[in-house]
Amino acid sequence: MPDFDLPDLKAIFQESFGPVMAFIDGLKSELRGIIASCPDPVERKNFEEMLEVLSYQQGEVAREVPALVDESIIGISAGMESIRKSHGQIVELEEKIRQVDLQAKERPARPRELAGARELGKARAKLAAIRGGVPASGPAPAVPLSEGVELRRRLLEIVKPPSLPPRERKLHNIWENWNTQDVGAEGGD
Repeated sequence: MPDFDLPDLKAIFQESFGPVMAFIDGLKSELRGIIASCPDPVERKNFEEMLEVLSYQQGEVAREVPALVDESIIGISAGMESIRKSHGQIVELEEKIRQVDLQAKERPARPRELAGARELGKARAKLAAIRGGVPASGPAPAVPLSEGVELRRRLLEIVKPPSLPPRERKLHNIWENWNTQDVGAEGGD
């Protein structure tokens, strides 16, 4: 089973975040030294403002970043728990598939259909469709086929395509339905 345990993310964060904050403390200390030795009051004021901004931003980072890291760690832990559950479900499904596969291998093979059984079924269905309304009780009464007219009519009914409604023409040109318009209405004849 894969290892889903997370390292101590808080310790890793502190390991990286501590040196950054220590560097900023060192930078502030250097700025204090520069301010103490600066003879020009305008430059001293600029360095003091820089120190004030740096101290404020360091305080904000120290206040905000750990809370964001804690939220991220909670989200990562929840995601890992979801992955653990999904992995457990995958393992269960793999076991079920393996069992079904074993059962399928243990079952005897289905007997093959007799040669031509499908075709025979299709032929019976076509024959039933052709017979249509012929009662199964007995033979149909004899029809005089001397001239072949009735035979042709019956054969053509079998192969006759279904009648479709006429399609609407949608060309919208002047020649559509020309034979239904009154030709003499516009002319002065």
